[in-house]
Amino acid sequence: MPSSGEFPAKILRLIGAIAVEHSEADFLLTFHLSHIYCREMSLGWHIFGELFFGKKVELLRKAIRHIMPEKDEEGFLGRSEYESALDLLSQLKELSERRNSLLHGIAHIESDGDIAVQRHPNKKHGGVNLDERSLNQVLDDLRMLSAKLALQATRIGKDVRNRQEAKASELKGSTIQITTRSITGRIGNRTFQKLRSTRKVVPPGINR
Repeated sequence: MPSSGEFPAKILRLIGAIAVEHSEADFLLTFHLSHIYCREMSLGWHIFGELFFGKKVELLRKAIRHIMPEKDEEGFLGRSEYESALDLLSQLKELSERRNSLLHGIAHIESDGDIAVQRHPNKKHGGVNLDERSLNQVLDDLRMLSAKLALQATRIGKDVRNRQEAKASELKGSTIQITTRSITGRIGNRTFQKLRSTRKVVPPGINR
C-alpha cells in the first residue's frame, strides 16, 4: 500500500474530511439512541458509544419502528414521516459502507498522479475511483443525510411527546374500575377456586 506521500494532497484532505464527517454521523446516532433508550447521554454513551456504526443504525431503526403509529391521526406526524427516517437510515448505512471501503481498502496511484484506484482486500479485479469528484460526492451526501436525519429525528421526538401529552390529557380525571370474580377450575379429581381481577380505565364523561 502506498505511503501518504504518494497520494495527491487534495485526495488526502477529502478522505480526512469524510472520516471526520462520518464520526459526526456516528455521534449523532449515539445521541439519539441514548435519548430513546436511556433518556440521557451520560448513560447511553457507555452503552452505545463503542458499537459499530451499522449496529447503531439497526437499533435506531428498531426504535423508530416500535414508536411508529399504527395509523395516521390528525394533528400528528403521519406514518410517512417515520418511514422517511427509516429510509434516511438505510441510505446512511450504505454510505457508511462506502466510507469503510475508502478508508480500509487497498489502494494505489495511477500514473497521472491525480487518480487513486481502491482495490478491496477480497476483490481481485476492478476498484473504486478515488477522484476528487467522487470523494466530494461522498462528503456532500454524508453531510446532507446527517442533517436530514437530525431534523427528522427531532420532529419524531416532538411528535412522540405530543402524543403522550394528548393521551395523558384524555385520561385526566379518569377512574379505574377493578372487578374481581371467582373462577372455578378442575385438575384431575381436584377442584379449585381462584380469584381473578380485571382493570379498566374509564375516561371522564363515560357512563359507568
